[in-house]
Amino acid sequence: MCLLILGGPARRAAADAELPPTRELLLFEEQTVSAAAKHVQPARDAPSAVTVVTREEIRRFGYRTLAEALRSVRGFYGSYDRNYSYIGVRGFLRPGDYNDRILLLVDGNTYNDDIYQTAYLGPEFGIDLEAVDHIEVIRGPGSALYGGNAFFAVINVVTLSAEAAPGMHALVETGSFWRKRGQASLGQTFENGTEVFTSGSVLDVDGQESLFYPEYDRLRTHRGIARDVDGERALNYFLTARHGDFFLSGGINRRDKQIPTGAFQTTFNDPGTKTTDGRQFADLTYTKQLVGNVTVTARSFYDGVFYRGTSVYGAGPSRVKNQDLGPSDWFGSELRARWDARRATA
Repeated sequence: MCLLILGGPARRAAADAELPPTRELLLFEEQTVSAAAKHVQPARDAPSAVTVVTREEIRRFGYRTLAEALRSVRGFYGSYDRNYSYIGVRGFLRPGDYNDRILLLVDGNTYNDDIYQTAYLGPEFGIDLEAVDHIEVIRGPGSALYGGNAFFAVINVVTLSAEAAPGMHALVETGSFWRKRGQASLGQTFENGTEVFTSGSVLDVDGQESLFYPEYDRLRTHRGIARDVDGERALNYFLTARHGDFFLSGGINRRDKQIPTGAFQTTFNDPGTKTTDGRQFADLTYTKQLVGNVTVTARSFYDGVFYRGTSVYGAGPSRVKNQDLGPSDWFGSELRARWDARRATA
């Protein structure tokens, strides 16, 4: 059905005057973001250039990790050293940065660790993409708002709620290099209004059967061919719960990854060289709107990381294992108040 309205300039001007001065008629649902100014707002009102990777895009393009999703963003590119995934922005990706010039947030809370300031982007991220509603990418420095890590960009991963993903969902997948993965999630809203969403997964990948490295193309180093030393295993669990003004989130993951590259002069083609890492966190937030234009947020959190690097040197009777340990736990709390001056003067 087509509706045609005819009118002169005066009628059109009167119709335009009825529209809010800063809004437009859109043919699609307007995306909201929360990380650009630490509060929810339409993307067009954000004080920064923001790119949003939606849940539909994650599903449509089959992104398996956060790093893969970020590579689709204009100006971003990635690298992989057979252990961790790294993201470069506008041509900057220095070896050894460990993603410490990018601030990674989960539901607005910092996810970089406190040892290396690393932003975990691969399977070591620990939260399944099936549990992600959208990914906000705020371009440019954000250190004035967030601190030192927000040098190149701020990335905020917004997770799903029970309302957005009700019921139980499960999947089993396989792929190249004997990839096996199972994932399940559950969203439940109870009669008292409490919402609970949880997600967990198991990943097992044998990796490439053989990898060739010309730097090791010698007889004593297997002609540069690493065989069956690229395996990866990961366990993820994530939970959110909301009741009234309280919001609880937490998660834990563990990952084992063999390193086939002979890094740090380790014995090439030895299956014992690997890393074991993990991330665990719990976050409780209370948000209350005191009056019409004042909102108070109180937050307490726990974060922890675990790293164990096993490096094998020598062979035969002289074969030894070196262990590098990097565990850390930290706690904190914050109190934040927001006053909307526009509403106060309206």
